[in-house]
Amino acid sequence: MAAFNSLWKPLLPLLCAFGVVTTTATAWGNPNDLERLVRKDGTSVVGVIIGFGQGSYRVRVGDGTVEVPAHEVRTIEAAGEQRPGESIQPRTPQSWVEEIAEDLAVRPAVGVSNRSRRLYSDSLAGLLRGEWDFTLRGALSVLESEPGWADPAILALVVQTETGRESDALRLALRITAEHSRDLLATQVAAEVFRRGGFPLRAAELEEKVLLVEGGPGARRHLTKVWWPLDRTRAADHWDQILNDDPRLDRADFPEAVLLRKAKAAIALGDLVVAGQTIEEAARDFPWTEVQVNELRISLTEARLRQAELGGDLALATLAAETLDALGATRPADLDSRLSRLREKGISRALQENSAEELQKWFHEHAHLIEGSSGSDATVAARMQELGLDALTRGDLRDAQAGLALARQIDPAAESPRASTQVVSVVNRAIDELSRRHEERAMSTLKLLHQYLPQRDAVAVHRLKKFLERPQHDFLTDAERRNIASRLATMYGSSGVALGSIPAPPEARRPERAIARVTPISDDAVAEIGRWFPIAIGTRWTYRLDDGSIEEREIIQSRADGEGGWMVVIRVAPQGRLEYETRAWIREGELILGSPTVPPGEVFIRGALAINDSWEWRRGNFRYSRSVEEARYPVETPIGVFHEVRVIRAENSLHSAEGGRTWNAIHRITLAEGIGVVRIDGASETVDRELIEFRPGDGGDVLKAAHDGQAKPTEATAKQG
Repeated sequence: MAAFNSLWKPLLPLLCAFGVVTTTATAWGNPNDLERLVRKDGTSVVGVIIGFGQGSYRVRVGDGTVEVPAHEVRTIEAAGEQRPGESIQPRTPQSWVEEIAEDLAVRPAVGVSNRSRRLYSDSLAGLLRGEWDFTLRGALSVLESEPGWADPAILALVVQTETGRESDALRLALRITAEHSRDLLATQVAAEVFRRGGFPLRAAELEEKVLLVEGGPGARRHLTKVWWPLDRTRAADHWDQILNDDPRLDRADFPEAVLLRKAKAAIALGDLVVAGQTIEEAARDFPWTEVQVNELRISLTEARLRQAELGGDLALATLAAETLDALGATRPADLDSRLSRLREKGISRALQENSAEELQKWFHEHAHLIEGSSGSDATVAARMQELGLDALTRGDLRDAQAGLALARQIDPAAESPRASTQVVSVVNRAIDELSRRHEERAMSTLKLLHQYLPQRDAVAVHRLKKFLERPQHDFLTDAERRNIASRLATMYGSSGVALGSIPAPPEARRPERAIARVTPISDDAVAEIGRWFPIAIGTRWTYRLDDGSIEEREIIQSRADGEGGWMVVIRVAPQGRLEYETRAWIREGELILGSPTVPPGEVFIRGALAINDSWEWRRGNFRYSRSVEEARYPVETPIGVFHEVRVIRAENSLHSAEGGRTWNAIHRITLAEGIGVVRIDGASETVDRELIEFRPGDGGDVLKAAHDGQAKPTEATAKQG
């Protein structure tokens, strides 16, 4: 049965044309038999053919019905196990010549001589063999003897077009359209000739004539596509007719209808990304769906507005509201009040940020959105100043600059409610930097404070003067004190006059020196230190911090310090922040980070780091304890597994004036032999880290050069200097 159907079903339109069968309600075969209608473009529709009418096959696909114009069908075959509507691999499409030859072969030759019929048949066969000249001569000969027969004219027109005889083809096309205006195949071929010849408008008119005669929504869709680049009004007329017949566009064989339904379903399911991509695909590939696309864009934007409100995203909600206006959508009556509530909620949330950089970013993104909010500018400015001063207290000059500058930009008169106590903390920070001989960093801190809060200069000058006049100065020489006082007096101007006359402290009350006494370092001491902390120039560590950022550290100097010890200068490059330098000293079997003064900076390593070794030191009310614990073997890191390691337990605590402990923090530092720090755990997300890359330095002889404190700079060190 399937084989029989495949032979006679494609002939159904021809049988209908000759009155052999009717065209109103034709049906055949088992209604459950699946058929595949293969179009001339290679695509196919799989379903049950339930009839033929008005020039189209009616095919049941799933729960719907699809009409396939007969002129688009090349063949019908059994679908086998193919599911209804399932996409299959398209066949290789026929060429234009093959399609026309196939159509000409089944056209009856009525009222022509046998000689002309035979010559025409031979010419048509020559066309399929690619014998262009033979075919053209035969077709023109038949046309001369049978001027009223359209088929040889069509055959000659095809050959002239394919062989580049454009002028002859256009003249013959004009003749055909005049003499055979009711011949659909002749009109269709002439349309193709005009299109190729550069006359798309004439081609579209002829194609419209053919397709409207054949009828069906598929023809209307094709005409919409043809007319769109030429005459959008005529294209819109055809598309509107399709919508009148099928307002919901439920057709399964219209790709634009499939895309629009997919976008609508994605919006309903909340998959807004897929919905947006599908809508833009429909707008790009099928521009005649602009009305339907605009409706979907409005639905998508309304969904995004609801999503933004639920997430408290002021920027996205405002953008969605502006987009609705641009799309011409009806604005919800309560939209302004909804945006106002969201705006106030966003400001409140942003003010809770603990980073000046993050708040600055938020403000720049939302500055145009908070205009008109009562007191918003002053509130944001005060919070920015507060964060800027906090950053200055931490020594983060970049964040401080960002916060204080933006606070002044938003509202120059605004002031943080904590400004008084914060300024004291900033000045104390600067004094601590001066004590550790970080003069430039201290001056940068004070300069920012003076620049953005000049009204607090008196507080800063008072505390700095007390520091510089301290009778028993443990940190600075007299020359250093006077130099710092002079620089501060210049910076503060009239407010800093008192700093210009700092008296020298009584000589008898000065300590012997600010730098801790040391004895010349030995080979053994340096070797022990170098075992757990390489000191060669070029040594580089790259860490991943717990907050996800990357930090690189590299030794750029390694030399004798002139005091019987050894100094190492380390460049620190945190991701997204300013680079800076820090120092380490080797003194009397200890590696000291920060400062070798009394009291010292951090005593990072002491001695051979034997298990259960411990040491501690104090700075004011702070107490620092270190002990060496047994490691858990092996220690795994991103760059490998280490077996020879030491774990230092670090405990820092703050004690009140009465001796009670008020704050305590513990973290652990893991060191690998020949590598240094490979992991820090338990401190904070900006301190905790693990080593992800290590490059040893190229100055290994620097250890031997440190003997007895008489070391000379190595060649690499000299280049650094």
